[in-house]
Amino acid sequence: MVQAHYFGLPSSLKEVATQKQTKKLRKERDEVVRERDELKAKLSAVSSELATYKKKEEDARYFSREKMKKEATRISREDELSRELKKAKAFISACGLSVDYQQFRYNSTTRKNVLE
Repeated sequence: MVQAHYFGLPSSLKEVATQKQTKKLRKERDEVVRERDELKAKLSAVSSELATYKKKEEDARYFSREKMKKEATRISREDELSRELKKAKAFISACGLSVDYQQFRYNSTTRKNVLE
């Protein structure tokens, strides 16, 4: 009888140890699952933010009709100003005022540099 009781004792200790180990493993698993869920939430937030950024970047590259019209207007305005500048320089040359114009340009750039 003592022998049967002796053999029964280790099996109950084994069960207690197994239960403790199982509890410990479950707790660790729950912690890891919680961390994984937090990381998934962070990943989701970051990926949605990145998608928003990429969408803005894509929209900036996309030429709409309005953007094309604005760009064409800007280019034509630059061309017009360039033609007017050439005409003004030609007129200055025709009047023999090139030296005075160069002196005026030198003085105005000097003033800008002094102001800065």
